[in-house]
Amino acid sequence: MAEFTPINTQAELDAILEPRLQREKENAVKPYADYQQIKDSLEAANKTLGEKDAAIADLNNQLKDARTNLAKTRTALAKGLPLEVVESLRGETEEELGKSADALALLAPRAKTDPEPAHNPDPVTGPAGSGGALSAGYAQLLSSLGSFD
Repeated sequence: MAEFTPINTQAELDAILEPRLQREKENAVKPYADYQQIKDSLEAANKTLGEKDAAIADLNNQLKDARTNLAKTRTALAKGLPLEVVESLRGETEEELGKSADALALLAPRAKTDPEPAHNPDPVTGPAGSGGALSAGYAQLLSSLGSFD
C-alpha cells in the first residue's frame, strides 16, 4: 500500500483534484451531448404543428362559411325568395336568417316554382277534358281545303 503523503499547498491539492473534476465534468455533460439536435428537432416539430394548426383553422372557417351558405340557401328557398338574394341574407342562426328573409321577402319578388305553360302542348287533341275541340276544328279546315278540286 502506498504511503500517505500529506498535502501542504493549494497547488498540490489542485493537481490531485484536477483529473477527478475533469472526469466528473465529462460525465455530467455526456447525457446532454445531443441537446442541440433535440432542440432543432423540437423547433421543426413546433413549426410543423403551427402550420397544421393554421390549416385546421382555415378549414374550420371554410366549413363554417359553407354551413352558413347552406343555411342561407335553405332559408331563402323556404321563404320563396329567388336564389339571387341568398347573399343578401344576414345572420348566422336559423332564427336570424329567417328574420332577414322575411324582411327581404317584402322587397324581392317571389320565385315561381311551377310556371304556367305558355301554349297548349298538344294542339291536335287540345287541353285535357276539352273533348277534342281543336281536333274538330282541324277536321273542318281540312275538309274545306279538299273542296278546291
